[in-house]
Amino acid sequence: MASLPIFLCTLLIFLLSFNEISAVKYEVIVDKARPKNATDTTMGGIEKFHKVIGGVPYTQQIMGQINTFMWSTILKQNTPAERKSVDTIQVFITYFFGSEAITWGGNKINVSVYYLDMYEGPNTLKWGFTSLLYHEMTHVFQWNGEKKACLVWRTNTVIRV
Repeated sequence: MASLPIFLCTLLIFLLSFNEISAVKYEVIVDKARPKNATDTTMGGIEKFHKVIGGVPYTQQIMGQINTFMWSTILKQNTPAERKSVDTIQVFITYFFGSEAITWGGNKINVSVYYLDMYEGPNTLKWGFTSLLYHEMTHVFQWNGEKKACLVWRTNTVIRV
């Protein structure tokens, strides 16, 4: 009889440790340093990130939901062996001109403060930010052709919509 509780405890510890191995850490870094050429309105992007979008807590929450959606629905990768190894994803809310966001270094995403400040999309800023993260995180989770199937640019765009 005593062996059943020991077995169940051992199984529980094993399952909990396995889940931790396949977990992805989500980091959100907000750039607090204003560039020298920044105007008063550029701080609006940082303010909007916190007040309209929901700041770091919302971003980390939606990153987890996107992760689950990408692995289970889009990529259909249900085991760690099938997935591209990603330990940490970092989102930087920072100052740069050009596109609204870029993915670099395999697991880093820059989101432009200027994009957040000037957003005039068809939907709310929160929706625009969320769809942008879907698009950029698709780049993070897709294989880059290393003997694995990879998504094409158009698929990333469809996921954003």
